[in-house]
Amino acid sequence: GLDVCETARDVSFCAHAIAQTDILVIPDALLDPRFATNPLVTGSPHIRFYAGVPLRSPAGFAIGSLCIVDHRPRNGFSNRDRANLQSLARIVTDRLEIRRLAVAGAIGQTRFENIAATSPDGIICADHHGDITFWNGACERLFGFTADEAVGKSLDIIVPERMRGGLQRVAAGGNPRLVGTTVELDAVRQDGSEFPIELSLSMWREGDQASFGAIIRDIGERRANQTRLFNLAHLDSLTGLPNRAVLLNRIGECAKAEPLAVLMVDLDGFKNVNDTLGHTAGDTVLRQVAARILECVRPIDTVVRLGGDEFAILMPDSPDRAAVGATADCVIAAIGVPCVSDGQMAHIGASIGIAFGPNDGEFAEDLLSAADLAMYQAKGEGRNCRRFFASPLRDAAINRRAFEGELRRAIDENEFELFYQPQVRMADGALLGVEALLRWRHPVQGLLPPNDFLPTVESGLLAPEIGQWVMETACAQAVEMRR
Repeated sequence: GLDVCETARDVSFCAHAIAQTDILVIPDALLDPRFATNPLVTGSPHIRFYAGVPLRSPAGFAIGSLCIVDHRPRNGFSNRDRANLQSLARIVTDRLEIRRLAVAGAIGQTRFENIAATSPDGIICADHHGDITFWNGACERLFGFTADEAVGKSLDIIVPERMRGGLQRVAAGGNPRLVGTTVELDAVRQDGSEFPIELSLSMWREGDQASFGAIIRDIGERRANQTRLFNLAHLDSLTGLPNRAVLLNRIGECAKAEPLAVLMVDLDGFKNVNDTLGHTAGDTVLRQVAARILECVRPIDTVVRLGGDEFAILMPDSPDRAAVGATADCVIAAIGVPCVSDGQMAHIGASIGIAFGPNDGEFAEDLLSAADLAMYQAKGEGRNCRRFFASPLRDAAINRRAFEGELRRAIDENEFELFYQPQVRMADGALLGVEALLRWRHPVQGLLPPNDFLPTVESGLLAPEIGQWVMETACAQAVEMRR
């Protein structure tokens, strides 16, 4: 380790951390111009990685830092790592504050009360009966009770009824594991409302009886932020359904233990709703669709919005083919009922592809791909229907991708050719013009007619590029013909 007593302030990493408002992270000190020539980097102990968080008193003064160092560089410091370091810093700060208060208590009760009165955190002291002996101003703001109303009362006044048994064990000195730790739990205000708190507990003995004190802070805002971040990472903001990340995780969990089915649901005609009724109406329709799908599934199933007009359903617990088909039929029928937005009717349908794990795919992405292929088959066969995945669909998709690769090469290698068919007036045989016909001179298969490649071109991304080539080539050759 590194003895901080032997570290000069001008080369100390922690001096930089103390000046920060957030965690200071240095993935590789040799690559950071602030520290590349630092003797602690170039020499013993050869620090490469550093992460430090400032320690601040309740009044906001920097009193030190808590850091992690390594002689090897690290690529990153995750949000979870940051949260853990912040939690450790709060524990250290609380320990220092409790120690400060204990010292103040030893100096004198009056001075202790003066110090505690300035703390922004709630400070409570209680005897071995669990009766409150001290209650500072921050507690009045947190809980709504004045000191006169709280002192002498049982801690039960701020503890939810379901947790009072544990409190009594702590008051009796029967749960020493909580001493010196920081825990999160719920507390009760004077008006009966509950809110989350973070509590750091200390215990001492007065004579042969245990007494304890606690530093309390309201973490409602932190909890709300955590919930908001969780929702952003896991839930679709429009429908409230889980998102793709949740689906992948749950497929992975279920696939290890049991067969499952995945249904890929794509809305037919939804683009027309956005184009004619507007995106606000489209959002309303999506929320109604989400609610209708939920009505068709079992409690153990997971309904997900993948984005746009795509939804997915995960059915675990070995559903049979008939049950899955019945669920798909229910979804199609439910979505087929016109949606209403601001008095206007929106008519849409649904095409559904179904795949079973592990037969159609052992991994989540493979299973979703299989369901997707089946869904596109449903769209190609009339829409507003369901289709089960079959292995030829994957073979066809692989062949299609390979063929699209050949088409791309054909463009780059100038393998397309135009042939011209005359257009003649039947009455007198006069030439009126010519019709340009596209052909592909394949290096292996020879001259290919349009039926062999145009369907793939027209349904893919290369159609505009090939169309542009046809126009430019035909115009250039027409100029040559007129000469």
